[in-house]
Amino acid sequence: MVGLQTQGQSFSWVAGEDGHLEWTEDGYAFSGNDSGSGWIVQWDILASGASTEFITASFTIINTGSSTAAFEISAMDMILGDYSTGSLVGGSVAGSYTDFNGNGVTVGSIDGGSIYSAIVDSDTIEPLDGTVVGTLLTATSGSASSFLSGTFAGESFGDVPSIPGASGPAVFENIGINLAFDSIDMATLDVPDSFRPTSNATFTGTEGEARGWFVNPLGVQRPFPAWAAFFTAVPALGLAVLGYLDQNLTTLLINRKDHNLRKPAGSAQPHTAQPRTAQVTDSQWGVNRCIGQGEQ
Repeated sequence: MVGLQTQGQSFSWVAGEDGHLEWTEDGYAFSGNDSGSGWIVQWDILASGASTEFITASFTIINTGSSTAAFEISAMDMILGDYSTGSLVGGSVAGSYTDFNGNGVTVGSIDGGSIYSAIVDSDTIEPLDGTVVGTLLTATSGSASSFLSGTFAGESFGDVPSIPGASGPAVFENIGINLAFDSIDMATLDVPDSFRPTSNATFTGTEGEARGWFVNPLGVQRPFPAWAAFFTAVPALGLAVLGYLDQNLTTLLINRKDHNLRKPAGSAQPHTAQPRTAQVTDSQWGVNRCIGQGEQ
């Protein structure tokens, strides 16, 4: 089961009812995506293998709103074995964040808490309210400027000698992971909704409607003299001839055969630029294993 809390609302998605569910040798794979006002979520989860209880999850959260938003996303799975006498627990997390809308992005833990929490025996998924057995990325934040990316260095717990390697409590019902963070918009350039030509007030000193895009060549404030049109044609013709001579005669003289000009080896060849596409993504997380295993 996957749960999301943001902007005072809660959402949940159940394996077998939502998204795509597939049984594999390593466990069941649950993937899907959904969207709402100000957010898009994608998940890819592998959980509950035959020999151990685990959750391996990758989440992508996209803040499509225009303001700061807090997100809390969880994954929970029921246990299959008997861990009533104790367990071994461990987990790890790594994160990245990318800005593709040009206003920069800051991602950080909420109120100095932990971005990642490993939790057992929760009654609900909105949010997970069970016993916390491990936390990572505490009081952490990171920023990226316009169209750039950043990462949080991976952290882990219960990894000695390997995950799961730390003593944990008895587990009776389920295991889960929870990610909680703020996605903060950075300062942006205030661009007006519309662009208009210079107002007539610029020329007249009085208030009035903005002029049109087309400027009357016969005069705006007063009629343009007819003789001036013929007078300006003379220097315009001279400038046109000068531009032609500068461009064409110079090229002709430089490239004469007598000069024996040759392109050097490895000279640049023309090429065609390939289009690129980008996804607007403010936060992306990959979460690896929150595990409870019976002590041997």
